[in-house]
Amino acid sequence: MPGKHVRFAPNAFPPTPSPTFSATSLPSSGGPITPLSASYKGLSLPLLPCKIHPALGVSNTPHILYDVSYPPSMALRLRNPSISLQILAEPATEPPLPFIVVISPHLPWRLTVSAKHYSYVTVSDLLEGVYHALRFNATQTEYELLPSKEMKLTVNESYKRRYNRLSNLEERERERTGGLRRIDFLGTRNNFFGLSSTREGAHVWQLNVS
Repeated sequence: MPGKHVRFAPNAFPPTPSPTFSATSLPSSGGPITPLSASYKGLSLPLLPCKIHPALGVSNTPHILYDVSYPPSMALRLRNPSISLQILAEPATEPPLPFIVVISPHLPWRLTVSAKHYSYVTVSDLLEGVYHALRFNATQTEYELLPSKEMKLTVNESYKRRYNRLSNLEERERERTGGLRRIDFLGTRNNFFGLSSTREGAHVWQLNVS
């Protein structure tokens, strides 16, 4: 059984009802929905299309070199010296949005990224929000929703790589016992290739990874 090769955190529970999983892509008019919190329901969203910040736009040669399994602060410091603090503080979209929902055909969750320091989501908020959302523990129920043994094995290998890459033995064991996380469902697709628009609204963007 593939599930015997992964560990689940003892207190892991879905922050929202467990979604269904699509092995191909999210439906354009529905899909697994994470209900927005009550604080968002009264907010008005722009009716006109939004544009994503150039640093975050989808591209075959991404502006930001980033492995989403690592904290973005590390990636920006080591691999993206041209990305200034000013750029990171700029709105992630135009017009600016108070929150952004990020979807992926490889994930059975929607990731909601909220504004932290301003009234709008910044470039930094978006990168940090995606990273932290992917660090949430995955439950065994969500794991069992994977539609094939092959997909389970891919997730298993991703989980093992994540903790084995740590050279410090204590950190490695802490990461291992922390259990399966959402990031593991991406398999080897950890390289950020930007965000692309969807038909689901100005606030919903698709995460492109490779």
